[in-house]
Amino acid sequence: MVLIDEEGTTIQASVLNNRNLLHKFRFSIVEGQIYKFANFEVTPNVNQYRACSHQFKITFTPRTSCADTIATIPTYAYSFFPILEIMKIDFRHPVDKLIDVVAFVKDVGTLDEFCKGNETKKRLRLKLADSENNEVECTLFDNCASDAYMAYLQNTESPVVVLLNLARVGFSEDGTPQVCSSFNATMALFNPSITEVKNLIQSAKDEKSPVMVALSQPKTSQPSQHSNGASLHNQTKVTISQIPEQAIGDSFVIHCQIYKLETKHGWIYDACSKCGSKVKIDDPSWICPLCKKKPDSIEPKMKIHYLVRDQTGSASVIFWDKLDVPLVKKTASELISSLNEKKEKDDDDDDIPKELDLPVGKNLLLKLKMNEFNKKYPTSSISVGQYTICEDLSNQFSEAITESSFEGCSEVKATAESVDAESVTPLVTPLDHSTISDLSQHVTPAPIKGKRRITNKRNVVKDDIPTTSLQSFAGPAEEIVTKVIKQEK
Repeated sequence: MVLIDEEGTTIQASVLNNRNLLHKFRFSIVEGQIYKFANFEVTPNVNQYRACSHQFKITFTPRTSCADTIATIPTYAYSFFPILEIMKIDFRHPVDKLIDVVAFVKDVGTLDEFCKGNETKKRLRLKLADSENNEVECTLFDNCASDAYMAYLQNTESPVVVLLNLARVGFSEDGTPQVCSSFNATMALFNPSITEVKNLIQSAKDEKSPVMVALSQPKTSQPSQHSNGASLHNQTKVTISQIPEQAIGDSFVIHCQIYKLETKHGWIYDACSKCGSKVKIDDPSWICPLCKKKPDSIEPKMKIHYLVRDQTGSASVIFWDKLDVPLVKKTASELISSLNEKKEKDDDDDDIPKELDLPVGKNLLLKLKMNEFNKKYPTSSISVGQYTICEDLSNQFSEAITESSFEGCSEVKATAESVDAESVTPLVTPLDHSTISDLSQHVTPAPIKGKRRITNKRNVVKDDIPTTSLQSFAGPAEEIVTKVIKQEK
C-alpha cells in the first residue's frame, strides 16, 4: 500500500506474510478511504523498487489496529519525475523507486500480445513528450495495458495527456531508458481533472511549446517504429449495424449494453489444464488438439454467450473464461460447486448459475475481431478480445469534475496516530498526533540483529532504562513496572 497523510506525505506500507493477518486487513482496508492506524512497526525502506522516496516503511503486525476516521486528507500526492531526467538515466545507476510521470501522448501503439514462457501477456507502447518535445518511450503490460487501452479509446480531449502513477524506469535492449508499468501498482490516467494537468496544457499553449506544434501536425499512415503496429487512432469504432461490413481479421470496438444471457449454447466446457483448449474425445481417452496429446488433467472453463445491443441493433458475443472470471466474480469450479450444493439443499434442477446474470444491464466497450465463420454466418457469435465496464470510468471522471481533484489514483489515504501508551507497549514513540514526516524525527532504524545469546536471569531497574524511553511513556517514571528478562530454553 501507499499511505498519504494530511500533509500530503506518502509512505509505503505492507502486511506481514501471515494468512490470518492478510485476511484481517484485506477486507478492513479499502483503497480511497481514510483510516487511523496504530501500533505498527517502522523499518528502513530498502526494497529494490520502493513505492516512494520515504526512508522508512510501515509494516502491519497482529497488534496493529485499524479504524475508520474523519480527517482532511488530500485525494492525491504526486511527485513527478521530469522526462529530461529520465533520458539521462544510465542502466548502471538505475532509479530504485517508483515514479510519477505526466506528459503529452505523441503516439500510441496497438494492444498486442506476446508469449513469455507458457504465459500470454499483453503489451501497449506509447511515445511520451514534455513541453519541450523531449521524448521517451513507455511500455505498459498486462492489466495496466488493457485498462490504458480502453481508457484511451474513451478519452475525447485534445491534446492527450497521460498521468502514470507508480511507474518504474526500465531499459530497452539497447540500454535506452523508458517508462514501464510495475506489476499491478501502475495506473495510467488520461486527461485527469487535476491542477497539474491543466497547468501543463495551458503553459504549453501560452508558450507555444514545440510539442503543441508536433501534436497539431497530421499523422502519417506509416506506423512508428516503436509501436510495431497501427496506432490506436486507426482502430475502427463501429455500431452494431456496421459489424457485417468489417473485413476478416479486422479488430474493431463497439459501445453496447448487455441485455440477455443466451443459455442455449451452454456456459461451460472441458479444457486442457495446460493450454485451456477444449479437449476432444479420441477413443478411448481425451486429447488436446493444441498440445496434440492426452492432457495431464482436465478442468472446467467458461464460455458465456450474451446478447448485446446499441441504438442500431443487437449482436451475439462470446466471453471466454479469462474474461468471464472478473465479470461474474467466480471461477467455473466455484460455480459448479455452488450449483451442486443448491441441488442437494433445494432439489433445484437449474443448470445455469444465477451469477451469470450479473453483467446483464451493464454498458461496456468491447473489442471484437471478425473471423471467416462470422463473415460467412452474420448471426454467429463474435469472440470478445478485451472489455471495460463504462460505468466505472464514467463515475471516476464525473467525480473528478464535480470535485476539485481526481479520486482515481491508486493511493490509500491514512492518518497514523498512536494509542495510549499505558494500555499497549508502543512500537513507535507515542505522539499526540503523528504524521508520516514525523517518523524521520522520532524513529531510528532498527539495529541489525545478531545471533541470539542465552542470558542469565536479571532484573531491569529504573536506572537501566534510557531517559528517552522514560519520556516516551504517558505516566510518570516512578509508575513504570519493572520487567524481568527470563532465560530462554
